[in-house]
Amino acid sequence: MKKETNKNTITFSPKQEEALSLNKENILVSAGAGSGKTAVLVERIIRILIDKEVPLERILVLTFTRPGAQEFKNRIKKSLLENKTHAHKAFAVDNADITTFDAYSLKILRKYGYLHPTMQSDITNLDANFEMVLMKQYFDEIMAEYYENPPLSLRYFATRFL
Repeated sequence: MKKETNKNTITFSPKQEEALSLNKENILVSAGAGSGKTAVLVERIIRILIDKEVPLERILVLTFTRPGAQEFKNRIKKSLLENKTHAHKAFAVDNADITTFDAYSLKILRKYGYLHPTMQSDITNLDANFEMVLMKQYFDEIMAEYYENPPLSLRYFATRFL
């Protein structure tokens, strides 16, 4: 099926169309290299932004690499700029939560780490390897604690995500 997106015509496979039309809030797209995952996810994000009028601040996009995150930002911004009615939304892309798993984890630790008694209060830029070791250590401690006694908000999130 062809989908008109601004100036571009993209042909999506039936499986890709299925991923695009799912009404779930959270989806996981898993496929091989060059299969169109990024195009599908970008189109899904654009549809959520435009059709469902969800602000970009309410969307989280995580990837494994910085270049991957940048590619998402570039494509989303390009698509929004090509749509005169929604071009203004492109300005929010640079500050959106479109990032790597490790960068988002660090953001959460910096923002909420003070809630955990063993967390250092001043997380700074560290050597990447040491940073990952610390993040894993703190994350494991926090998750172990939450696993034993999950707060209501985490239980709510888990039921919506799973």
